[in-house]
Amino acid sequence: MGSAFTLEVDGRQYVITARHNLPGFGGEGQVELWLAGTWTRLPVRAIYPAKEEVDIVALDAGRAVTPTLPFDASSGGLVLGQQAYFLGYPYGLSTAGAGLPPPGFGEIPFLKSGIVSAVDDRDPAASVLYLDGYNNPGFSGGPIVFWHARSRRFRVAGDGRLTGGEVFATCTAGLFDGFRIDVHGNIWSSAGDGVHIFDPAGILLGKIRVPEVVANVCFGGRKRNRLFICGTTSLYAVYVNTAGAPRP
Repeated sequence: MGSAFTLEVDGRQYVITARHNLPGFGGEGQVELWLAGTWTRLPVRAIYPAKEEVDIVALDAGRAVTPTLPFDASSGGLVLGQQAYFLGYPYGLSTAGAGLPPPGFGEIPFLKSGIVSAVDDRDPAASVLYLDGYNNPGFSGGPIVFWHARSRRFRVAGDGRLTGGEVFATCTAGLFDGFRIDVHGNIWSSAGDGVHIFDPAGILLGKIRVPEVVANVCFGGRKRNRLFICGTTSLYAVYVNTAGAPRP
């Protein structure tokens, strides 16, 4: 027994779980899934990775098994030291009554967390993600999720209330952290590969590449036209063709 989740690819839904959850299963057969509060037997076709040591299997039931939720199946934006979460159903435990799940979803899974300590992507056929965390028995086969930071735009009303909240920009390398604004209203933000510069509409104007993760930036110098870039182990400085916005 273990956990599983569904993934939609090109309009077709697959059940994803750990390969060791189905010992001796073969290519086709029936599996039992806990769906909508009851055990349900489904005929499925198994799709295995080319490498046997990759502990994943995709099951094709020929139909949708669960509702589709708007999540991207990607590791894009994942960085070392980031908090990640694994979802699953440990043996003998239930979350029934602990919250209201989406319609047709079933029980809300248990949640545990760990730190992303290493990513080994030397093998193009399978990347290995190392988490500094501990899974309980029964979590095997469940998904790993993480928060992909996006910058959002809010408007401040006269009484201090915030409105809006639409996505301003999405970080394509690591996460946004510290940022500064120049005299033209452009945003200079730290990222996993350096500094990303956006215009007031959220359009990417360019990047300053730095060979390590950047945590913060700051305009300095007599004319505020020197950008200081705080990397993981180094402090960089570059002159730019603008100036930092003055303090109000």
